[in-house]
Amino acid sequence: MADYTKKTLQMTFNNSVGKSLTLSFPYPKEDIITTEIESAMDTLIAKDIIFSNNGDLLSKKDGGVIEKTFTDLVD
Repeated sequence: MADYTKKTLQMTFNNSVGKSLTLSFPYPKEDIITTEIESAMDTLIAKDIIFSNNGDLLSKKDGGVIEKTFTDLVD
């Protein structure tokens, strides 16, 4: 297996019952910037389009890109 890197966009929100909800999206665009992530999170909150059994999304908690690298050591 060859070496590879996988990126995932992760957005975490505070909800109306005091818990967190995390959404993950694989393969974000390479040049994504902070303002794009914040804007997307604001839109998800404002439009109320995410259903959760634990209440509505109230605010942004965290957001960013997770990068995982696999290095093949055994063939």
